Amino acid sequence: YGLDDDPAGREAVIKMIKKEYETLAAMKYHSHEIQLMGVLFDGTGPKWVLTPLVTGGSLQNLLNDNTVVQGKVPRYLMHVLLGLYHLHKHGIVHRDIKPANILLGPGDRCIVADLGLARQLGSTTQLNLTAEGTPLYVAPEIRRQEYSNKVDLWSVGVMAVELINGSIDLFDFQ
Repeated sequence: YGLDDDPAGREAVIKMIKKEYETLAAMKYHSHEIQLMGVLFDGTGPKWVLTPLVTGGSLQNLLNDNTVVQGKVPRYLMHVLLGLYHLHKHGIVHRDIKPANILLGPGDRCIVADLGLARQLGSTTQLNLTAEGTPLYVAPEIRRQEYSNKVDLWSVGVMAVELINGSIDLFDFQ
């Protein structure tokens, strides 16, 4: 990605990397979330978040290859929910749960990744932020810009339908 040619894009990416670093650094490691090992900085701030190499691909890869094993779907979803429980326990909402952000580790262990859009919940259970996330997986309340960590559960539900059916074309989210 030619970020040197796009200063605004570079700033956006650096901002997301910094947010992911801050989110991961503030929490204790959990086996169903990506582990923070360090950050590399350049003159403008954090440039790369260092995490373990996860070689199993993502749930999106399984969908793309049509290799989702139906008997494993409940296990995948349980792992995602355990990772989200840990985030939510720390007051963090992920806001971009989708198959591409769920990595497959050893033993088909699902790992919640890409916390660049994650946000800390305020003193109440509501957030008043800009709408974020991938449109097909975004809960309706995000569009109203008032939401809680329950938006992540909506996304897990959409992802469950996709893993079971192979697509989410059955829904009209408009």
